[in-house]
Amino acid sequence: MTMVLLGLGMHLQYLRLPDKEKLFERLFADTRFHILVLHLVAILVVLVTRCHFARALRQPSQSQPSVPRLSMAASTAADSAPAAGMTSSSDVVGDASPARRVSEGMTLH
Repeated sequence: MTMVLLGLGMHLQYLRLPDKEKLFERLFADTRFHILVLHLVAILVVLVTRCHFARALRQPSQSQPSVPRLSMAASTAADSAPAAGMTSSSDVVGDASPARRVSEGMTLH
């Protein structure tokens, strides 16, 4: 019953609308309508720009050379490797794994 009354109320409001020419005349004279349209255009421009930049980030251009990146394991091994001529206790024992060197000297509570 509520849905029928809602539909009848919407139909009544539709019947009370002025004719098309008068409606457009009133809308174009209203400053709030112009501001609403400008906001919608601005939102559309921002969304298109966002999509453009997101696509550019996903597809690197062919003119830029790709920069080689180190993996996390390789950078950890390079950071924890001893200096030239220096030996650590893990090198003496024979276990040269980076995980072993990183955890060396750490105290867990």
